[in-house]
Amino acid sequence: MRLHETEAVVLRRKKITANDCYLTLFSRSMGRVEVFARNGNHPKSPLLAGSQPFVYGLFSLSGSKAFQLRSVIVHDNFYHLRSDISTMLLASYLAQVVLALTQERESNKVLFEALVNSLALLEKFPELGDAILVHFYAVCLTQLGIKPATEACAVCSEPDAPWFDVAAGGRVCQEHQTDQSFEASEQIALLDSALSLRVKDFLNRHSQEEELCSLQRLIEDYIDYHLDTQLRETRNQLQDYQ
Repeated sequence: MRLHETEAVVLRRKKITANDCYLTLFSRSMGRVEVFARNGNHPKSPLLAGSQPFVYGLFSLSGSKAFQLRSVIVHDNFYHLRSDISTMLLASYLAQVVLALTQERESNKVLFEALVNSLALLEKFPELGDAILVHFYAVCLTQLGIKPATEACAVCSEPDAPWFDVAAGGRVCQEHQTDQSFEASEQIALLDSALSLRVKDFLNRHSQEEELCSLQRLIEDYIDYHLDTQLRETRNQLQDYQ
């Protein structure tokens, strides 16, 4: 029996029976994996504490084509994320973003660390949730290789390019703007900061909520277009639930 030990975060938990469940983990070394947790629902099971959404810990798994959870050492369960509905929904959305943007068993250590840091910051500073999400988006854009052009026109490299065009891949100048382009100087400047700054430095900018929300919508549309995802729809559904 092959054994694996990896740091991971529980992205999703699916109940199968009264006692058993499936977990979707995003791990540092193995990427996104599906794991069967026998007795993961049982109140007396040692696996129960590690089989909850958002739990970050050291997971021991067995198997090769299919994995079964053997044990968990919980590093942090991010308990206080559940104390406020808005914070919990944003944490859930971060998990949904990782589910949408990652491939099974493809590891990305930078994205993994960004997720853990984002959950920790969200628990400690829930009022900074919008800025935390923007910076997490920026990490995703870089790690997935679809970072938009923010310094000059994506088509001709003209520095005077105050418009943004999703299909063109970022900033565009007057010559290359289309009916789908829109003026976005402020969003572009904020996105450039998110892409270049460490998360704590970005949070210390104390950007306005309206600016952050506008940039979130821009990034969601950009990712949805280039990766054929539905982040905007998922986000709207969670906000409607709230």
